[in-house]
Amino acid sequence: MAGRISFVEGIYAFGSRVRGAIGGMASFFYFELVFMFKFN
Repeated sequence: MAGRISFVEGIYAFGSRVRGAIGGMASFFYFELVFMFKFN
């Protein structure tokens, strides 16, 4: 059971890492969009 719990925790940590990466890319894309519109 301990192995399974660590497996679930690993999946949860991986999911949060992916969510953080997607959020960072989204904010970066939004910043680029605003930058393009402002200096066009």
